Amino acid sequence: MGPILLLPSLICGLLLSAKDIRSRRVPRVWVVAGSLSQALTTGIWGLINDRPYLLVSTLLLGALIAALQLALALAKPGALGLGDVTASFMIGQAVGVYGWQALLVLWLLMGLLGLAALGLWPIYRRRIQSHPSRPKPGTSPVRPADASSQLPFVPVMVLAGFITVMLYA
Repeated sequence: MGPILLLPSLICGLLLSAKDIRSRRVPRVWVVAGSLSQALTTGIWGLINDRPYLLVSTLLLGALIAALQLALALAKPGALGLGDVTASFMIGQAVGVYGWQALLVLWLLMGLLGLAALGLWPIYRRRIQSHPSRPKPGTSPVRPADASSQLPFVPVMVLAGFITVMLYA
């Protein structure tokens, strides 16, 4: 099973990452579209390759990782948003194609990359605050959402998912 099977989640994850960095918003409609297209792709691949249970297992593993993210979000309100939780379902669904061990690797990588991103985020924030983009005539300067706001976590999750898939592919 090649990583090409996971293109719906990768494409949607990259779009969500860009949106999260830019505006600190994770459109749930995009997550639903990515999750449904990934489920359709996984389901068709499973039926063609005589693995009809694959769709159910990936949905359950995606729900498991989303439930863990939700527990973290509820344990420390404000640390993770609901958009991060819903995006984790899509990423968990994609990585779940490789089984629960891959989810453990994903979880570990999300933690390690999240810590690294927390360390690098203040540097990026200072750079953005000191160098606003040049506005086009008649418009106001464009900056990523409030430069003093929290770390966008969707890019961290997408990168962790990508690395996990590459390790298992």
